[in-house]
Amino acid sequence: MKLVNIKILALLVISYSIALVVMTPLSWLLPYAQPQLSAVGVQLTDVEGSIWQGEGVLTERNVGSAQVKWDVNAIQVPLLRLPVNLQVSNSAADVHATVTLTPFSMSIENLTGYVDEVLFKPVYQAYRADIKGRLQLDNVHAKLSWNKSLGDASGALSWSGGPVSLPVGRSTQTFEVPTMFGQISSSDNQWDVNIAGADQQQYITAQLNGTGVATLSVKRELATEMKITVPGNGSSLLDISQQVF
Repeated sequence: MKLVNIKILALLVISYSIALVVMTPLSWLLPYAQPQLSAVGVQLTDVEGSIWQGEGVLTERNVGSAQVKWDVNAIQVPLLRLPVNLQVSNSAADVHATVTLTPFSMSIENLTGYVDEVLFKPVYQAYRADIKGRLQLDNVHAKLSWNKSLGDASGALSWSGGPVSLPVGRSTQTFEVPTMFGQISSSDNQWDVNIAGADQQQYITAQLNGTGVATLSVKRELATEMKITVPGNGSSLLDISQQVF
């Protein structure tokens, strides 16, 4: 009887401790996490709520600020699953997804929304280019094990099309990027992205394999559609391969 009472008391103490942590206002705990966030160029301010459910303003040094909201599904915690519903939005983006953490993997589910070109500015400005358009994401799913083994991936994406300005010699020329549609798939520990035009003409293919090597191939058909004259007759204009993890 005494042993049972001790177990009940221990369970009550553990439950109370967990509840105390998750219900503590995040603003009380944030000062302890700010050094780690600052180290990766991120700040979280104007926070409301708790670790379990809340919102705040997330600022990244390259892309600016966005409102972020989170809601943890506590029911699955005893099953060693931590699903977090996230929504991130500002004037240039509005995306939501469920991020699930387990002892073995991390997955992103139902990633849906849009991202405007301004959030890619650090990338295209590095090439002295200027782009206009919107990336649309539809029910994107991807799973990655902590040992970096690739799980299932699926979903769809599209690019609205729009003008792109590129340096050509001593001048800058503007071309029109067509509307593009992409499909994400997976097989044999590999993720694949195939991007095509409205008439299914292939523009871009990309892969990430289980060894961490990413490849990208830009097809000649894209240059033809953009009315860019490129010498040669090969099917690919650009092939890139890089170790990403």
